[in-house]
Order: sequence, then structure tokens, then C-alpha cells
Amino acid sequence: MTNQDLDQRTAELEAADNVVEKIFVTIGGQDWQRDLSDLGLSFDSSESEIMNRIVPIIKEEFGENISEYYKVRKALNSHNIFVIPNSTAG
Repeated sequence: MTNQDLDQRTAELEAADNVVEKIFVTIGGQDWQRDLSDLGLSFDSSESEIMNRIVPIIKEEFGENISEYYKVRKALNSHNIFVIPNSTAG
């Protein structure tokens, strides 16, 4: 690996480390992302607070109600919150 490759990889890792305190919703093959603070949320917000805040926004932007079919997962290292579809049994 060259010095240029190492510099690029270091820059990528530093950029990834800067992605903190965000919420991500994966819907219809797209990622929707916002800062938690912009939504009045924090990493310590409860799952119900998170869903109560984002469900109407997602419904308005994507025309889908995610209230029953999505779950909240929190990443401890980055303090990011992910709202993802529930797994389907099969």
C-alpha cells in the first residue's frame, strides 16, 4: 500500500468518525438522514420518542407509514440511531 493509499484510507476513516449523533431511516431503497438535534432528539431518547418524531416526517416525505414495520437500533460507538425494517419471518 502506497503512502497515497494510506492517506486516502485515513481520510475516509476520519470522515466516518465524524458521522455521529445522526438518525438514519432506510426506506424504499434509500437512506434518509438527519441530525438528532435537528429533530429535537438525542441518543438517550426512547424508542417511542424517536418513532413519534419521525413517523409523520417519513409519511409526509415518502408516503409510507413505518410505525408498525420498523424498529430502532442504536450504535453505541457513534451515537447514531438506525430505524430499519423488521425482519420478515419465513
